[in-house]
Amino acid sequence: MRFGIMFFGAFLTRPTHSFLRTELLLGRNLSRISQHINFPRGGSIADSPVSKRQKATAADGAGEQECAAAATPLKLALCQIRVGADKEANIATARKAVEDAAEAGASLVSLPECWNSPYDTLCFPKYAEPVPEPGQAVDAGASPSVAMLVDVARQCGVYLIGGSVPEKDDNGVYNTCVVVGPDGQLLAKHRKVHLFDINVPGKISFKESDTLTGGDKPTVIDTPWGKVGVGICYDIRFPELSGLMRQAGGRLLGFPGGFNL
Repeated sequence: MRFGIMFFGAFLTRPTHSFLRTELLLGRNLSRISQHINFPRGGSIADSPVSKRQKATAADGAGEQECAAAATPLKLALCQIRVGADKEANIATARKAVEDAAEAGASLVSLPECWNSPYDTLCFPKYAEPVPEPGQAVDAGASPSVAMLVDVARQCGVYLIGGSVPEKDDNGVYNTCVVVGPDGQLLAKHRKVHLFDINVPGKISFKESDTLTGGDKPTVIDTPWGKVGVGICYDIRFPELSGLMRQAGGRLLGFPGGFNL
Protein backbone atom coordinates (compact mmCIF):
# COMPACT_ATOMS: atom_id res chain seq x y z
CA MET A 1 0.00 0.00 0.00
CA ARG A 2 1.47 3.33 -1.07
CA PHE A 3 -1.35 5.54 0.15
CA GLY A 4 -4.92 5.01 1.25
CA ILE A 5 -7.98 6.73 2.67
CA MET A 6 -10.59 5.10 4.87
CA PHE A 7 -13.99 6.51 5.83
CA PHE A 8 -16.57 4.67 7.86
CA GLY A 9 -19.87 5.26 9.60
CA ALA A 10 -21.32 4.72 13.02
CA PHE A 11 -24.90 3.60 13.19
CA LEU A 12 -26.49 0.21 12.72
CA THR A 13 -29.99 -1.02 13.42
CA ARG A 14 -28.68 -4.51 14.19
CA PRO A 15 -26.60 -6.25 15.37
CA THR A 16 -25.07 -4.40 18.33
CA HIS A 17 -21.76 -4.10 16.51
CA SER A 18 -20.01 -5.39 13.45
CA PHE A 19 -17.03 -4.80 11.18
CA LEU A 20 -17.39 -2.71 8.07
CA ARG A 21 -15.93 -4.16 4.90
CA THR A 22 -14.07 -1.43 3.13
CA GLU A 23 -11.52 -0.82 0.43
CA LEU A 24 -8.54 1.49 0.69
CA LEU A 25 -9.00 4.05 -2.05
CA LEU A 26 -5.85 5.10 -3.84
CA GLY A 27 -5.20 8.77 -3.22
CA ARG A 28 -4.86 10.93 -6.32
CA ASN A 29 -3.32 14.36 -6.37
CA LEU A 30 -3.90 15.07 -2.68
CA SER A 31 -0.36 16.31 -2.42
CA ARG A 32 -0.95 18.77 -5.28
CA ILE A 33 -2.99 21.19 -3.23
CA SER A 34 -2.55 24.94 -3.18
CA GLN A 35 0.63 26.18 -1.58
CA HIS A 36 -1.19 29.28 -0.27
CA ILE A 37 -3.99 28.15 2.02
CA ASN A 38 -5.45 29.62 5.17
CA PHE A 39 -4.72 26.58 7.33
CA PRO A 40 -2.60 26.80 9.37
CA ARG A 41 -2.77 30.57 9.68
CA GLY A 42 0.01 32.36 7.85
CA GLY A 43 2.47 31.08 5.30
CA SER A 44 1.96 27.99 3.21
CA ILE A 45 2.39 24.25 3.47
CA ALA A 46 5.80 24.59 1.87
CA ASP A 47 6.82 27.03 4.62
CA SER A 48 5.57 24.87 7.49
CA PRO A 49 8.02 23.33 9.99
CA VAL A 50 6.77 19.88 9.02
CA SER A 51 7.53 20.48 5.34
CA LYS A 52 10.97 21.86 6.13
CA ARG A 53 11.80 18.87 8.31
CA GLN A 54 10.64 16.53 5.56
CA LYS A 55 12.94 18.20 3.05
CA ALA A 56 15.85 18.08 5.49
CA THR A 57 15.40 14.38 6.23
CA ALA A 58 14.38 13.16 2.78
CA ALA A 59 17.87 11.86 2.12
CA ASP A 60 18.39 10.37 5.59
CA GLY A 61 16.78 6.98 5.36
CA ALA A 62 13.19 8.06 4.71
CA GLY A 63 13.02 5.64 1.79
CA GLU A 64 14.28 2.79 3.94
CA GLN A 65 11.68 3.55 6.62
CA GLU A 66 8.90 3.59 4.04
CA CYS A 67 10.03 0.25 2.64
CA ALA A 68 10.12 -1.24 6.14
CA ALA A 69 6.64 0.07 6.89
CA ALA A 70 5.31 -1.28 3.61
CA ALA A 71 6.67 -4.71 4.50
CA THR A 72 4.89 -4.78 7.88
CA PRO A 73 1.58 -6.71 7.62
CA LEU A 74 -1.51 -4.72 8.60
CA LYS A 75 -4.91 -6.13 9.53
CA LEU A 76 -7.31 -3.26 10.00
CA ALA A 77 -10.72 -3.44 11.72
CA LEU A 78 -13.32 -0.71 11.28
CA CYS A 79 -15.98 -1.11 13.95
CA GLN A 80 -19.60 -0.07 13.59
CA ILE A 81 -21.71 -0.01 16.73
CA ARG A 82 -25.26 0.79 17.70
CA VAL A 83 -25.38 3.96 19.81
CA GLY A 84 -28.10 4.59 22.37
CA ALA A 85 -28.92 7.00 25.19
CA ASP A 86 -27.12 4.97 27.89
CA LYS A 87 -23.51 6.15 27.99
CA GLU A 88 -22.29 3.22 30.10
CA ALA A 89 -23.89 0.76 27.69
CA ASN A 90 -22.29 2.54 24.73
CA ILE A 91 -18.88 2.26 26.40
CA ALA A 92 -19.40 -1.46 27.02
CA THR A 93 -20.52 -2.02 23.42
CA ALA A 94 -17.50 -0.19 22.03
CA ARG A 95 -15.13 -2.15 24.25
CA LYS A 96 -16.61 -5.45 23.08
CA ALA A 97 -16.21 -4.38 19.45
CA VAL A 98 -12.50 -3.64 19.97
CA GLU A 99 -11.99 -6.93 21.82
CA ASP A 100 -13.69 -8.86 19.02
CA ALA A 101 -11.58 -7.08 16.42
CA ALA A 102 -8.38 -7.91 18.28
CA GLU A 103 -9.45 -11.53 18.70
CA ALA A 104 -9.96 -11.68 14.93
CA GLY A 105 -6.34 -10.63 14.46
CA ALA A 106 -6.58 -6.88 13.90
CA SER A 107 -3.57 -4.82 14.87
CA LEU A 108 -5.11 -1.42 14.03
CA VAL A 109 -8.70 -0.84 15.16
CA SER A 110 -10.97 2.16 14.72
CA LEU A 111 -14.26 3.09 16.32
CA PRO A 112 -16.79 5.45 14.68
CA GLU A 113 -17.60 9.08 15.35
CA CYS A 114 -19.58 9.88 18.53
CA TRP A 115 -19.77 6.27 19.72
CA ASN A 116 -20.52 7.17 23.37
CA SER A 117 -23.25 9.72 22.65
CA PRO A 118 -26.29 10.14 20.43
CA TYR A 119 -25.35 12.30 17.45
CA ASP A 120 -27.34 15.30 18.62
CA THR A 121 -26.22 18.83 19.41
CA LEU A 122 -28.27 18.77 22.62
CA CYS A 123 -26.51 15.59 23.74
CA PHE A 124 -22.91 16.61 23.06
CA PRO A 125 -22.52 18.82 26.18
CA LYS A 126 -24.30 16.26 28.40
CA TYR A 127 -22.10 13.34 27.32
CA ALA A 128 -18.86 15.33 27.10
CA GLU A 129 -15.86 14.55 29.29
CA PRO A 130 -12.30 15.84 29.66
CA VAL A 131 -9.74 14.42 27.23
CA PRO A 132 -6.15 14.61 28.47
CA GLU A 133 -3.25 15.66 26.30
CA PRO A 134 -0.89 12.91 25.07
CA GLY A 135 1.35 11.76 27.89
CA GLN A 136 -1.04 12.85 30.63
CA ALA A 137 -2.82 10.46 32.99
CA VAL A 138 -6.50 9.66 32.49
CA ASP A 139 -8.97 10.14 35.34
CA ALA A 140 -11.36 7.21 34.95
CA GLY A 141 -14.00 8.91 37.08
CA ALA A 142 -14.08 12.08 35.01
CA SER A 143 -13.31 10.47 31.63
CA PRO A 144 -14.79 6.95 31.52
CA SER A 145 -14.83 6.76 27.71
CA VAL A 146 -11.17 7.71 27.35
CA ALA A 147 -10.21 5.42 30.24
CA MET A 148 -11.87 2.51 28.45
CA LEU A 149 -9.96 3.26 25.24
CA VAL A 150 -6.66 3.27 27.11
CA ASP A 151 -7.46 0.08 28.97
CA VAL A 152 -8.76 -1.94 26.03
CA ALA A 153 -5.88 -0.90 23.75
CA ARG A 154 -3.41 -2.07 26.40
CA GLN A 155 -5.35 -5.26 27.11
CA CYS A 156 -5.60 -6.19 23.42
CA GLY A 157 -2.20 -4.86 22.35
CA VAL A 158 -3.61 -2.86 19.43
CA TYR A 159 -3.28 0.60 17.99
CA LEU A 160 -6.70 2.18 18.55
CA ILE A 161 -8.18 5.12 16.67
CA GLY A 162 -10.87 5.94 19.19
CA GLY A 163 -13.55 7.24 16.82
CA SER A 164 -14.68 10.37 18.59
CA VAL A 165 -16.32 11.48 21.82
CA PRO A 166 -17.57 14.89 22.92
CA GLU A 167 -14.72 16.59 24.82
CA LYS A 168 -15.20 19.43 27.28
CA ASP A 169 -12.63 21.88 28.51
CA ASP A 170 -12.62 25.49 29.70
CA ASN A 171 -12.94 26.80 26.15
CA GLY A 172 -15.92 24.75 25.01
CA VAL A 173 -17.02 21.35 23.72
CA TYR A 174 -15.16 19.59 20.91
CA ASN A 175 -15.68 16.52 18.75
CA THR A 176 -12.45 14.68 19.59
CA CYS A 177 -10.69 11.53 18.44
CA VAL A 178 -8.22 9.89 20.83
CA VAL A 179 -5.47 7.65 19.45
CA VAL A 180 -3.99 5.07 21.83
CA GLY A 181 -0.96 2.82 21.42
CA PRO A 182 -0.75 -0.89 22.32
CA ASP A 183 0.97 0.07 25.58
CA GLY A 184 -2.03 2.17 26.62
CA GLN A 185 -0.31 5.50 26.02
CA LEU A 186 -2.25 8.40 24.52
CA LEU A 187 -0.51 9.11 21.23
CA ALA A 188 -2.64 11.98 19.95
CA LYS A 189 -6.00 13.67 20.06
CA HIS A 190 -7.65 15.24 17.05
CA ARG A 191 -10.37 17.84 17.40
CA LYS A 192 -12.72 17.89 14.41
CA VAL A 193 -11.72 20.93 12.38
CA HIS A 194 -14.66 21.28 10.00
CA LEU A 195 -17.98 21.29 11.85
CA PHE A 196 -20.97 19.91 9.95
CA ASP A 197 -23.58 22.63 9.44
CA ILE A 198 -26.41 22.05 6.99
CA ASN A 199 -29.64 23.87 6.20
CA VAL A 200 -31.94 22.53 3.49
CA PRO A 201 -35.10 24.70 3.57
CA GLY A 202 -38.17 22.67 4.34
CA LYS A 203 -36.19 19.46 4.91
CA ILE A 204 -33.36 19.50 7.44
CA SER A 205 -31.38 21.92 9.53
CA PHE A 206 -28.47 20.75 11.68
CA LYS A 207 -25.52 22.73 13.00
CA GLU A 208 -22.73 21.13 14.98
CA SER A 209 -21.51 24.66 15.62
CA ASP A 210 -24.55 25.28 17.84
CA THR A 211 -22.71 23.48 20.64
CA LEU A 212 -19.29 22.43 19.32
CA THR A 213 -16.05 24.33 18.79
CA GLY A 214 -13.79 23.42 15.88
CA GLY A 215 -10.19 22.29 16.21
CA ASP A 216 -7.30 23.92 14.37
CA LYS A 217 -4.58 21.29 13.83
CA PRO A 218 -3.88 18.32 11.56
CA THR A 219 -3.06 15.07 13.36
CA VAL A 220 -0.48 12.51 12.21
CA ILE A 221 0.93 9.65 14.30
CA ASP A 222 3.75 7.16 13.88
CA THR A 223 2.87 3.47 13.61
CA PRO A 224 4.72 0.33 12.49
CA TRP A 225 2.97 0.73 9.11
CA GLY A 226 4.11 4.29 8.58
CA LYS A 227 2.50 7.58 9.51
CA VAL A 228 -1.30 7.64 9.90
CA GLY A 229 -3.32 10.83 9.60
CA VAL A 230 -6.56 11.20 11.53
CA GLY A 231 -9.55 13.41 10.77
CA ILE A 232 -13.23 13.15 11.69
CA CYS A 233 -16.14 12.72 9.27
CA TYR A 234 -16.73 16.09 7.53
CA ASP A 235 -12.98 16.79 7.66
CA ILE A 236 -12.69 14.47 4.64
CA ARG A 237 -14.49 17.02 2.44
CA PHE A 238 -11.67 19.55 2.68
CA PRO A 239 -8.54 18.60 0.73
CA GLU A 240 -6.35 21.16 2.49
CA LEU A 241 -6.43 19.13 5.72
CA SER A 242 -5.66 15.89 3.90
CA GLY A 243 -2.88 17.70 2.07
CA LEU A 244 -1.33 18.81 5.35
CA MET A 245 -1.42 15.26 6.65
CA ARG A 246 0.19 14.02 3.45
CA GLN A 247 2.84 16.73 3.73
CA ALA A 248 3.54 15.43 7.24
CA GLY A 249 4.15 11.96 5.79
CA GLY A 250 0.72 10.37 6.25
CA ARG A 251 0.42 7.14 4.24
CA LEU A 252 -3.02 6.17 5.53
CA LEU A 253 -5.69 8.76 6.36
CA GLY A 254 -8.59 7.71 8.59
CA PHE A 255 -11.84 9.63 9.00
CA PRO A 256 -14.25 8.05 11.54
CA GLY A 257 -17.71 9.15 10.43
CA GLY A 258 -21.23 9.46 11.83
CA PHE A 259 -23.08 8.97 8.55
CA ASN A 260 -25.41 6.00 8.28
CA LEU A 261 -23.65 4.27 5.38
